[in-house]
Amino acid sequence: EVVATASLLLAALLSSTVCTLAVSTLCAVADVWNTVGTGQFWMVSLDTSCMYVYFILPLVFLASRFNAMYGEMVNDTLQELAQSVELDDNMPISPTQMTNSAVLLLLSLCTTLGVAMIKSLCPFSAYLHSRVYTHGQPNTKKIAVCLDWSDHKDLLTTDTNPFGEESKVLLNLVVTHQNLVDDADQLKAVDKAGHCIVPYTGDRMMLGEYMKIFEKVPTWSHGETEPLDMVQASKRGTKIALWSNYYTNRVDMKELSADLESHNGGSIICFENIPNVVDVIKELCSKGFTVTHLSDVAKDDIPMILDEQN
Repeated sequence: EVVATASLLLAALLSSTVCTLAVSTLCAVADVWNTVGTGQFWMVSLDTSCMYVYFILPLVFLASRFNAMYGEMVNDTLQELAQSVELDDNMPISPTQMTNSAVLLLLSLCTTLGVAMIKSLCPFSAYLHSRVYTHGQPNTKKIAVCLDWSDHKDLLTTDTNPFGEESKVLLNLVVTHQNLVDDADQLKAVDKAGHCIVPYTGDRMMLGEYMKIFEKVPTWSHGETEPLDMVQASKRGTKIALWSNYYTNRVDMKELSADLESHNGGSIICFENIPNVVDVIKELCSKGFTVTHLSDVAKDDIPMILDEQN
């Protein structure tokens, strides 16, 4: 029974480890290539999978051929080496049991680390279900700043521009269903001024209220949620914005500036409960970045269908 259980566990861990490592590789390649949106992520993943087939499959065939030709000889040699080792009669487990335990531990460790790597590199599960953006196109000097409407609505409901009279800062304001109900007129004025009103992806009650106020389907929504909600968002043409930088309570300007300079634009920055958010945005503008609408930072995926005239 113990042997049967260990065999089942080994098979389960082996299959999960192979799958996890394969997905980790796809996520790592996509992270290095700085893919913009779900379409590019799928394209990079397909290319990476083809490279797997092109390079790794021949190695598998060579290993199988080597095992067919020399496997018996290698096995006999290992058995002779094992018999030549004098074992202590008081050892609690045999070398075979020790090897099996080590393999199970190694597979468990690889699976655990692989899942953690996937979660740290990119939202893989979200990419499977919807059009998700963690950042936009680099080298554009354009960045998107997302703020909570409840915390910062006073910034945009005054007669004066808090960022300066000549400033063209456009913000992306994340709203709840209650915000739409309570502040409909203010949100319509803010939307007309060019700012982006971004509902939460998982709030199903919000869609009807949003369309009632703005008479259109939301272009963007915010946050990862249940797969069904993300699928429905994609079907109605709504893109999902996550973030490349997220700060709560305080902003490390040195860290943020270094990250922005490394990509030279395309970042989606979320600020939550930042008391001096106006000063932070002014400083970002002073460094040459344009704070603007999400649609200007993360543009649509390049269409796969060529125009007939081309």
